[in-house]
Parts: sequence; structure tokens; C-alpha cells
Amino acid sequence: MKVSVNLLAQSIRYSLLASVLSVPVSQYAFAEQETETTVEQEAEQQQTDEDIEVFQVTGSRISQTSFEGPNPVTVITGEDMARQGHITLFDALQDLSQNTGLVDTNEVGASGFTPNANVVNLRGFGPQYTLTLINGRRLANYPAAYQSNSSVVNIGTIPTAAIERVEVLTTGASAIYGSDAVSGVINVILKKDVEGTNVALTYGTGEEHGQDNYRLQLTHGIDLDQGNITLIGEYASSDYVKGGDLDDIDSAFDYPYGDPVMARGAVQIDNWAAYDYLLNPTGEPSYIDPGENGCADLPWTSYQYRSQLPEAEALGQTGGSWGHYCGFDSAKYRTLRPETEKFAFMISANHDMGGDVSGFIDLLYTQNTAETDHGHIAVNGGTVELETGANQLKVKDGNGQYLVMPDWHTLGRILPTQEIGDTAYHFDEESLSITLGIEGELGDHSWEVYFTDSRYELDTEQQALRYQETEEMFFGNYVKEQLGIKVYDGTGTHTVYDRLSPEDIRRLVGTTTTNNKTEAQMASAVITGDLFDMPAGAAQYAAVLEYVNEEFEYQPDELMTRPEGEGWWGLAGFGGFGERSRSSAGLETKLPISDYLNFGFAIRYDQYDSASSSNDGQYTPAYNVEFRPNDEWLFRASYSRSFKAPDMQAIFTRSRAFSFGTDYVSCYEQFFAGSVSPSEFVKDSLYYSQCLGSTFNAEQLPNTELENEEGTSIGLGFVYSPMPELTIKFDYYDVEIRNQVQRGDISSILIEDFHCRYGTGESAPIFGCDIVTGTEDRQGLVIRNENNNSDDPLAGGSLETVNTTAFNLASYRQTGIDSSIEYLLDVGSWGDLRFAASHTGILTTEYDALADDDQAPYSFSDNIANREPQDIVTASVSYFYENFAATLSARYMSELAPHRILPKKDENGDVLFFDQYGDTLNYQINDDGEYIIEDGYFEGQDARLVGETKRSQKRLDPFITANLVLAYSFNEGDTNVSLTVQNVFDEQAPKDDTFMATEWPWYDIYSYSGSALGREYFIQLSHQF
Repeated sequence: MKVSVNLLAQSIRYSLLASVLSVPVSQYAFAEQETETTVEQEAEQQQTDEDIEVFQVTGSRISQTSFEGPNPVTVITGEDMARQGHITLFDALQDLSQNTGLVDTNEVGASGFTPNANVVNLRGFGPQYTLTLINGRRLANYPAAYQSNSSVVNIGTIPTAAIERVEVLTTGASAIYGSDAVSGVINVILKKDVEGTNVALTYGTGEEHGQDNYRLQLTHGIDLDQGNITLIGEYASSDYVKGGDLDDIDSAFDYPYGDPVMARGAVQIDNWAAYDYLLNPTGEPSYIDPGENGCADLPWTSYQYRSQLPEAEALGQTGGSWGHYCGFDSAKYRTLRPETEKFAFMISANHDMGGDVSGFIDLLYTQNTAETDHGHIAVNGGTVELETGANQLKVKDGNGQYLVMPDWHTLGRILPTQEIGDTAYHFDEESLSITLGIEGELGDHSWEVYFTDSRYELDTEQQALRYQETEEMFFGNYVKEQLGIKVYDGTGTHTVYDRLSPEDIRRLVGTTTTNNKTEAQMASAVITGDLFDMPAGAAQYAAVLEYVNEEFEYQPDELMTRPEGEGWWGLAGFGGFGERSRSSAGLETKLPISDYLNFGFAIRYDQYDSASSSNDGQYTPAYNVEFRPNDEWLFRASYSRSFKAPDMQAIFTRSRAFSFGTDYVSCYEQFFAGSVSPSEFVKDSLYYSQCLGSTFNAEQLPNTELENEEGTSIGLGFVYSPMPELTIKFDYYDVEIRNQVQRGDISSILIEDFHCRYGTGESAPIFGCDIVTGTEDRQGLVIRNENNNSDDPLAGGSLETVNTTAFNLASYRQTGIDSSIEYLLDVGSWGDLRFAASHTGILTTEYDALADDDQAPYSFSDNIANREPQDIVTASVSYFYENFAATLSARYMSELAPHRILPKKDENGDVLFFDQYGDTLNYQINDDGEYIIEDGYFEGQDARLVGETKRSQKRLDPFITANLVLAYSFNEGDTNVSLTVQNVFDEQAPKDDTFMATEWPWYDIYSYSGSALGREYFIQLSHQF
């Protein structure tokens, strides 16, 4: 396609600097030696060419001559990644200032839903709202539900060696790409038309943890008479990093904020003491003392004492968890980085078929194995009843309130690797994507037709405990269910303090397996070109037709699907299958209104098959304006609508598991209804914290009535480049998603059930009472047996099932500012300096859990409970001199809320209480633990009862990390060696004393992922043949 040379003149200042700065050090130095051509001379030379190279930029199918257009796009080249010290694509994308959201991390380990998937969460909307593409094409989703409820793309399958560049569009783009492009689009452009052969070897290790990384990359290009074949292979392996590899967190005794606490390797808990149902107000230890020699058969444990939690002791809420037990130091065995081994290869081939037509094929294959481990399997929750104490009544206080409490003991046991062998969670993944297509020119029009088939398979394996054998071995015979708890007679063949024999282990321990797969087929036809001439140039267009078919199949272990008592202890399965197809058509135009003004419009229609959607179809338009008053300024504005089709897992899958939680309704009705009002009960933890938990069915049903989530994106900004060496960008964004699918957690549903039944809710509900408790025509999320007329006062409540099915309920909106600056400084014979910085500042974030109610949305802005960073800044300075280059890059994340929002305290660490006017109540704690007010209107009363606390506004310190890269080329630029130091200043996560001793590794693993690894070194040697 031919374009006006004037277009290049307008854009060359924006694009030339980026291309100059992105080359490797060897190329940069070599070019400096070969020619003295200035940037201005290069621009003049290119302007003399009649045919100017044009290309597509993510966010539009109309080709252009610059990355700067009506929508903000961040470009990261493969060289940028290396220069910034990013070893993987995930590292580079996590470093984006727009990446303000949290994702599951390596530290989550085996307890996460998708512990082997790398995802990105632009703007904090969730990774499912960021569309990820390879060469502009969709991939099969990761074959497991992210956080149990959504589909995502795993960017960890993309080999770093194959990446030419990554284009990140930070606004909605459903008018171009369809569903999922709500908060942004990540488009990974892979290499093609490679010449020669390049081999690169990378070795990495940690300064403290000492565990190694290896990577071998091979890139080879074969030039043919009528085309090219590019072959790329990559092998990478990474050793385990566990808590035991790091001195600061290799033991429970490293807890920095108080008394250390080991995990409960073996424990027997007296429920009377734990729930403080004793006449003695000081209580007794809740752990039954095994004696100093009681842990002798479990040599991986030690005889330990756990103190009562200070807050429990001070508030007198419960007896708490304290006393002697067999402690297990699990910290040293827990995973911080999984062990992985990955092999990937890519083939990209093209062939000139003549007549301005060429064919192409792209193939990407990845095979990945990984494992993550906690170092043990736990047996928790088994309750046994002692004959002498059954059904006894115990007086709670002197006000005539009687509570029923059986004499129960709860047993807990950890089965570590030392006892039962392998406890790791194993992953075996394979993904394959193949694209076949042809493209060509037809006059002033370009066209492309292709078909992509993408598949992903995931097999997992882990050790688990057989349910019936666990019951028989540790708890004995099942007796009854009371208060929603399964009760046994305590005649198990082993106590929790007995070591298992090899025969016991063979009988008790088995292997669970899952086999999941996803696939996606996509056929697309695109044509672009000139529509007609206008006074300022040709009107351009792009039209697209698409057909996509997606499938998934999740096959849980067979025992996971069985009823309780016949499967695995503590494990439940998530299975299902489904298929969905859609047909789409889109049109995009760009109209040059004048030499300075361009107007763009796009519209797309997506129609999903009727079996998988309740939607008739979705239209999504987009509008944009570019105004270039001169060569230095570009002003841009955009408005677009976006949507996300209901997740296939919410439409097709059904899961059922046995869960444990607090049934507030039954607890209140059985124990408190006669003496406490519903409002007092639900507001005061002194009451509801004494409720025993219940077991019930947790069910997730498919919902084919889900509608599309719909959103809007608004952008307004400018690009200023007064000289080729300097570029400044500023963009305001406003992104919103409405009709958002919401799946409530069990605890929230049960507390809302109480509010609905008793009218005690004061804040906006999550679902609404019609959905939670149901109507005459619709079953609610909480299902009860209202005919429960048992004479047994301990039979428990009527709760049978809690349904966590998803509904369209919520809305989420964020506004903010993105800005950046790049500057290249020529320091003469000393070389060149490059400065770059980018900033994302969140102005407002609003969430409305029930968008159709009359309650105002909840605003996160300036709220202490907000755990998203308000500001992220990335900056770098690079120095180039002949064959040497060095870059120091840094990332700043603003202050976050602590793990727990605690009450305000005075200088002595005592909790402050306030009256209704906000004045401080002065109190002293007497010998009975009461907080007696010393003066004023409430003199002599307990401050905890008549006063209220206020939340502390204290935030954590900002988090700043930096990378250093040193590179040198020799052998005429064919050989390169580089040293990368990640976290060069060995920065650790900010101190947060609100973490409890049992919450290893005592920092927010989502916000500060990987910080515990400390300083790491990577050395790379590459050679071009």
C-alpha cells in the first residue's frame, strides 16, 4: 500500500527514537562506527522514498506508519526486555505501570487454583478482562479455572526467544477484537524472517537461596528463493526455592513480630476450652497436653507450647488456641518458586506464491512440567465425643443464659514428606497452536485469510488421603451429626501421636489425577485498503469476518466425584465440559477530515450460539479522533464500548463439595434468640464468634441465563515531541464494566441470609434478599430444611446447601492517568544516555456489588482498606559507549494497606475507644480483664460495651525494586555477554506486623510476589553465526 509522505513526516519523530533505542548493544555500537548519519538525515532520506512501510498496531486493523495513534499503546521489544533485566515475558508485563491488579503467585503454591499459570491483571479488573493474543490471534485458555471461576490465557507458554515485541493496548477494544478486551489487550508479536543462527545460554542463581536457573535458546533462519523459514527452540529449567533456602524465613521461629508458632503437627483440642464454655472465667488450655514424651514417635515434630493470642485474652472472646502440642516447622518445606522444566519451539514460514499472493504457517508448541509443595498433607476437622461429657449444659455467664455444648475433642495431624513420601502437586502441560493462511494485495487493498487451531492439555497428580481409611484410622465410627458437625466415637486404630507403618501408608494414601483440556478454532478473513479519496487523503477501511469455536473438558479424579465418605479426605472435584461458537463481523474506517484531523469509527457484531448464551447478539462501537496541529503535537480522544461474554465455566460446569462455615441463622435461633436481639448478635463478635461451624453442601450450578458484561472506555491525551530525542505522553482513562458476573463466597452469603431474615442489614447487599433467601418462584442461594423438627437440641440447624452460582449483579469502574517520558542525550565522545519513565496514577476506583439497588457504589479512593497501589512508577537510565551498555531500571509502588486493618492504638499500644461524639474514653483494665472507664458520663462502665473503635489509617512503606544490566559485545558484534542483577538492592517486602505467626511468610504474597527471593544474578552468552 502507498501512503502520503506527509504521514511519515508527522509520525517519524514519534517512532524513530524508539526504534533506535531498542537495538542490542552490538548493533548500536556497530551502526555508530559505520556511519555518521544524524537522526535528521535519516528522516530526510526516508522521506524521499515513494513507498513507505506501514504496519498494524494493536487496537486497529488499519495499517499505519507509527505506533502513536488514537489509542495508547505500549511497545516492549525483545531487546527492551533484556535491557530492563526481564528474564521472562511475565517479568516484563508485571513491570508495566498499568499492571495495578493482583494475581495468584508462585508463593500461593499448591493451595491455589491455577498455581502454574502466569497471567496479567491490567487496571485491577481481573486477568479475565485482559485479552491476550499471539500475532493478533486468540489462544486456547488455560485448562483450569482461575480462582475456580474464570478462564485465562497462560502467557508462560510463550518462549522468550520467539518474541519480536509485545504491544499492550491499555483501553477497551471489543469493537476490534470482540469479547474480553475490556481493560486492555496484550498482543505478542513473534519473530519471522530471521536471518542466520543465534545461540544463547543463560545461567541464573540467587545470592542467598543458591538455587539455579538454566536456559538455552536457538534461533535459526533459512532463506529460500521465494520465502523464509524461521526455527526457534528454547529449553528452560528452574530449581525449587523453598522457605528452607532463605535464612530470614526458614523456620517458624523467624517470625519477626512476636512469639513464634509452629504448625500443629499433632494436636487434640478440647472444644469446651476452645469456646470458653467453662464456669472458670480464666479458662483452661484448649490443647490437650501430650506430655514431653508424647511426640517421640513423630521425630519431625517437637514438644511445643502456644500462648493464648493477646487479643483473645484481652477481649475475653474465647479460650482461643493455646497449650502444649506436637509442633511441625513447616516453613522450611513451603514453596516460594516451583520447580519447572519447559521446552518450546516455534516455526514460522512464508512462501511467495506469485501474483502478489503468499502463504504462511505459524506453529508454536510448549511442553512444561512443574511441581509445587507444602511438604505435608493435613488431617483436620475430625471431631470425637467423650462418653462422660456428652450433652452437658454449661453456664456461660451470670445472666441466666445457658448454652448447650457437648464434650467434644477435635483432632489434627500433619502427614509430612518424611513420613509418607511425595507430597508435591505435579503438573504436566502441553500446548499447541497452528495457523495456516494466505495473504495478498489486490490493487489498493490488502487481504488475509487464515485458520488457527489452538489446544492445551493439563494433567495433574498429587497424593491424598482416602476418606474411609482416614475415618477408621484416626476417628473411629461415625455416630451422628450435631450442630452441622460429623461426630465420631473416638475408636480409631491410631492416635494422632502414633507414627504410621508402611502398611498404614499404603492403605491410607493414594494418588489423585485430573485430566483437563481446552481448544479453540478460529477462521478469519480480513481486507483493508482505501475506500475513496478525500481532500486530505484517502479514506481507509478494514473489514473482518470471524468464526470461533471453543471447547473445554475438565475431568476430575473419579473419587472426587463420589459422595462424602467415599472419596478423598478434604478434596472435592471441579468437572464439566462445554462448547461454544460465535460468528462475528466488523468494520473499521479512518477518515482524514483535514491535514491535521483524522476521525476513526469501528463497529462489530458478535453472535453466540443459542445453546451457550441467552444474548441475542452484541454490537460494540468505537470512535476516535487524532488532531496533529504540527509535527510536534498529537492530541487524541477515544470512546469505545466493550463486553465480556459469560465465562463458559459459569455456563456449563456444576460442582458439589462439602463445606464448613458459620450458619448465623441457626446459631442465633438455638442459642441467643431469647436474650439478644438479632441486631446485637450480628454486630457484636462477642456473640457470633462463639458459633460453632456447620458442615453443609456447597454447590455451584450452571447458569445459561447469564448475560454479557458490558463496559465503556474513554480516553483523552496527547503526545508531545519537540525534538526527535524527546517524547512526552499523557493519557486520561475511564474504564467501566457493568452487569458484572458475581459469585459470592459462602461466608458472605450466610451473613446476608441472616440480614435478610431478620432485617439487620445496613450496608448494600451483595446479591439481594430475593436471590439469597428465594421467592415463591425461585429457589434461593441458601437452602434449608424448614421441616427439621428433631427433638435433639443439638441436631443443628436446618441448613442443607449453599449455592454459589454466578449472577449478573455488579459494576466496577476506574479512572486514572498514564504518563511517560523518553529522552536520548548525546554526550559526544562519552557515548549516549537514555532516560525513560512512566507513571500510572489511579484517581478513583468504584465497586458496586449490586448495581441495581439504590446504594451508592463503594469507593476505594483514599480508603485504608484499599489494597491497590494508587501510584506505580517505572524508570530507567541507560548508557551506551562503543561496545558497552549499562541500564539501571527501577519500579516504585506506593503505600498499600496492611494485611489487617487494626483499631487505633495509643503510644503504649493500647486500643483506643471513642464515645458517640468522637472523644476518647479513658479506661484501665482491672484484674477481671474489664476495660473500666475512669471518668465522664460512662464512668465505671466497660469501654468495649459503650464505646467504639476507629480503624487505624497507617499504611505500609512504599516498595521500590531495581534491576541492573551490564552488556558487552565483541567479535565484530557477533558475540554478546551480559550480566543481569535482579533486585539489585536486595529489597524485601515492607514490614507488616499485622500478620500472625501462623501466616508465613509474613508478607502479602500477591502484592510483593518474589520479594523474599532477594538478589538474583543471571549471566548470558550469545553468538550470532
